[in-house]
Amino acid sequence: MGWRLGTTIESKHMDTNDEPTQRIDSTPTGVMPVQPTAPHQPTTHPQMATRTQPSIATPPPSDGGTPPDTGEHSDRGNGKPLPWSKLAVSSLVLGLLALLCFAFEGFPFAGMLSLIAFPLGVAGLIVIQVRRRRRSTTLAVMAIILSLALFVASVVRTPATSTTATPSPTHSVSAAERAADRSRKAAERKERLLRQQQEREAKRHLAEAKSALTSKLNDARGLLTSSDGNVADPATRDALNALITTDAALNSTNPDDWTSAVQPLQLAMDSVNASEAKKQQDDAAAAQRQAQADADAAKARAEEEQRQQDLRAAQQQAPAPQPQQDQSQQPMGTAHGGAFCTPEGARAQSDRSSRILTCRVAADGRLRWKL
Repeated sequence: MGWRLGTTIESKHMDTNDEPTQRIDSTPTGVMPVQPTAPHQPTTHPQMATRTQPSIATPPPSDGGTPPDTGEHSDRGNGKPLPWSKLAVSSLVLGLLALLCFAFEGFPFAGMLSLIAFPLGVAGLIVIQVRRRRRSTTLAVMAIILSLALFVASVVRTPATSTTATPSPTHSVSAAERAADRSRKAAERKERLLRQQQEREAKRHLAEAKSALTSKLNDARGLLTSSDGNVADPATRDALNALITTDAALNSTNPDDWTSAVQPLQLAMDSVNASEAKKQQDDAAAAQRQAQADADAAKARAEEEQRQQDLRAAQQQAPAPQPQQDQSQQPMGTAHGGAFCTPEGARAQSDRSSRILTCRVAADGRLRWKL
């Protein structure tokens, strides 16, 4: 209770040590003056001096609202205001840390931080309402909403483990379904990646097989053109031409089909090359035989010419025939040069020319017709 002009005014914040105030600058009308009391002896203790200071009661506002907070009653024995808003700030900071953990898929840590931030925010909101710190109410509400939302989201996103205490059947089924769905999606993704890799490998192998067969076909066509008329067996060229036509019309997506077509084509090309080599050998042998025959013919002609020259020279050097000769000196018909004869000294005309052959001992010790 406070005294003013002889009337009393209620004060909600009066302390037991506060003393009523009295205006002494005016004299009340029709009211007996209050007898002065003995003056209060001031104390030498600083805390006691603080408690005995007079407090002036502030009248309530005319609209019946709550009186403004002047900060005079914010201390409770220690002389410092309690940090009511720090609870809300701490809750908000923990909520932001939980949000950061949730963003990087640290769901257990996010749930733990939001679980700590939620009661701090609630406590801060209660204290703010009791102490009427309206400026911090929005901050506390935001911290509570953020921590509660992150806690629920972390619980939903955290995979179920064997350490969960007696989960409900619905929760177990839903966790199992989520785990199965994640496993299925991971398997599908792995299978899709494997299939894509296999497709890329198949395309690469197909391109390499096509390139190898195309290069071999170009070589085969060139060999077929250059071997025209230069093979010992024309059937090898016919077989090569048939394979070229077949392989050029090949249309397959299987790399093995293109790869398997290279080997027969190479074998046909080897046959043509072997036939060309045989043709070259045959031509060389024929040329050698022809050259040998030509040489033999030239030698025979040279020998014949030499024999004719010798025959003509002998005829020119032979003495004139005697009109009277013995019977034994008369030619006895014709004879072949080098043939056996008898008796020694007999004479005969050569069957190849008009020269006279004489039967005499040859180099082998036998009688032969000689010039």
